[in-house]
Amino acid sequence: MALKILFFSMINNLKNISLRPLCVDLDGTLITTDSLYCSFLLLLKKNCLKAIMALLQLVKGKWAFKRYLADQVQLDPSTLPYNLELLAWLKAEKAKGREIILATASEQRIGERIANYLGLFTDCVGSQGKLNLKSRNKAAELNQRYGKRQYDYAGNHHADYPIWQDAHDAIVVNASAIVLKRAKKIANVTKVIPK
Repeated sequence: MALKILFFSMINNLKNISLRPLCVDLDGTLITTDSLYCSFLLLLKKNCLKAIMALLQLVKGKWAFKRYLADQVQLDPSTLPYNLELLAWLKAEKAKGREIILATASEQRIGERIANYLGLFTDCVGSQGKLNLKSRNKAAELNQRYGKRQYDYAGNHHADYPIWQDAHDAIVVNASAIVLKRAKKIANVTKVIPK
């Protein structure tokens, strides 16, 4: 009897070990809009002059624009339009003991605020300093953290192609038919959450 209990305990431990980290994109995937645009519109409503100053930051690069917006406004995570089907699936995955990471090109502080509000994520990876964590930059960061093919990735956009290519499994969320078709050619698409 003790041997049987030990055997089932070992099987359960192996199941938990085999769960790869699940990295989830924010804009267009977890939320059905773009946090950058939401932040800019919020600043525009709050202070037109500062909104113009934000646009001038684009001369330095998109990173400067993102940082300026994050310095000026705080998005209220409770007001964002979340993808409810994806959220339900993420909750089920977390219940299995899976590590879920918010991996966003949005400024780190915005990602952290949303991750903390939802309480689903074990970590948040976002744009910081001059690094815009999008496309190949995001793939490189996730590969460095978890290893190539050692994580799954949920995204929605053509910018996610390099990440899906390097991920073990691709989860395509809220994507156009063209993005989905291409994702199926270049990656191992295991789940699709349609628009």
